[in-house]
Amino acid sequence: MSSKRKFARAHGARAKSERPPAPEQSRAELRKELAEDRFKKPGADKLWIALLGWDARRVERIWLIQAIHDAVRKKERGVSTALDVVPRLSAQELDKCVDLWLASGDEYDAEQPAPKWHYLAALVERLELGEASGEELQNDWEAWTALRIAAPLRNALMTTLGQSEQAAVALHGMTGSENVSAIVNVVRFAWSALAYGDERAFEKLRAWSDEWLALAASAKSG
Repeated sequence: MSSKRKFARAHGARAKSERPPAPEQSRAELRKELAEDRFKKPGADKLWIALLGWDARRVERIWLIQAIHDAVRKKERGVSTALDVVPRLSAQELDKCVDLWLASGDEYDAEQPAPKWHYLAALVERLELGEASGEELQNDWEAWTALRIAAPLRNALMTTLGQSEQAAVALHGMTGSENVSAIVNVVRFAWSALAYGDERAFEKLRAWSDEWLALAASAKSG
């Protein structure tokens, strides 16, 4: 099936299946989700990671935090965590992380991140997972835990791109303009990046974005 037919088919199915958005799950509940609940659909984690555009170290850090968090939730339920779930940490290190998380709580504090975040910042550096401040780790976790409520926004953006593609195709049909044809392809490209989590497509889109910003800046200075 051609990319054009895939685009039209997926956009049509999405439009037919749209429903009013469900009430947002509270952020407090989202922060307590286990990984298995956060990404129920196979491949969903890879799609979101591609959309976030994080580098490999940053992705490793968030999965470490998710694993520690899951150990916290399991301890609350009286369930032990197998060490192979968090292979980078010893039993003592994991216990310390879990106890500190329980003492710090789950709330987000932009002004003063909880002690657990500063401890984790030192931990990821020691584990050679790159440098990140407590504030940066807290913000990454907040974005990570918000992905469920970000999904309707992603769907809305894809719907808007689908409508733009239809208008561009119609305009091209009336004008035969190669410029408009290029717009059709760019819109389809952006839609495909969102739909399939294509990292190479996102990389190209970022390059185009940087090039456009440079041209805009040059035009203003000129």
